[in-house]
Amino acid sequence: MNGFQKILIILLTIFVVYNILVSYGVLEFSPMPTKTVNEIETKRKKNRKRKLEMKKLGLYTQAVELFRGIFMSQPCYENHQYYIQRLDLRSEALDRLLTPEEVRGEKVLPFLLSIVVIPLGLFWPVVLIIPVLTFLNLISYQTMYKARIADEDEVIDNYFIDLYLLLYSKLRQGSRARLQGTVENYIATLESSKGTVESKVMLKFAKYFLNLLALYEDHVAVPKLREDYRSATIINFCNVATQSLNGVENFDNLITFKMQLVERRTNLMRERQKKILAQGERSIYLIWVILFIFIAVGWYSKLPTGMFDAMF
Repeated sequence: MNGFQKILIILLTIFVVYNILVSYGVLEFSPMPTKTVNEIETKRKKNRKRKLEMKKLGLYTQAVELFRGIFMSQPCYENHQYYIQRLDLRSEALDRLLTPEEVRGEKVLPFLLSIVVIPLGLFWPVVLIIPVLTFLNLISYQTMYKARIADEDEVIDNYFIDLYLLLYSKLRQGSRARLQGTVENYIATLESSKGTVESKVMLKFAKYFLNLLALYEDHVAVPKLREDYRSATIINFCNVATQSLNGVENFDNLITFKMQLVERRTNLMRERQKKILAQGERSIYLIWVILFIFIAVGWYSKLPTGMFDAMF
């Protein structure tokens, strides 16, 4: 191997090693490291998204404020506060809960804008469907919120027994009871379990309850549950639990409420059993149909060719 070949091999080796080191970020000759550039770009995108979100929510608020007497009465405002707390309606970009004006304005603004196209309906009647759809959206979204809350309440009614059984022994201690630790343990159990719809609803409820217990004394925190959770089960729990935490001897009420929850869970399990049995029966019928088809096809395949042709 002559000198020229050796120099060429050395240069090629240096070139390959250099590219490997650059590709893995060991050597960085750019004015700013790639990681830093990516972080800055991510922050810029996040800031642009936040600014866009703020402008959008600002338009929603202005649309409601402009016609507040029409679109945002005091009862409507209070209802929207309730929807926001119960359903955790928030802006992900701003990482905060929405305001009643922002939630309402999201439906009001498209309706106001759609009114502009109504005169065009004289020439193109099809465009009138736009204000009709936006109006239907405006009057129906609260119904959908109420339906979602009703679904959550049903889940809580069915699964509240799991939390109550943990709290029951504490509540029997009367005014000496402290519920925060028990609720924390319940939350830890839910977070480590499979994330079903039911567990997510109960986790949200338990965290709300825990926040109240962290802010207030137990006998004050429990009644505040009724402000956002208004199902019969929670109202009954607040009544018996508040009595106990205030030192009233109500062991009979505690055990009666416990038996009501047990009965509800038993009925729920029976309904599930009936559904499973019904599904099993349908599956058996389907198997019989498939089996009959296979028998019929097998029987037909063994018949002499042209047998039916001769009959007809």
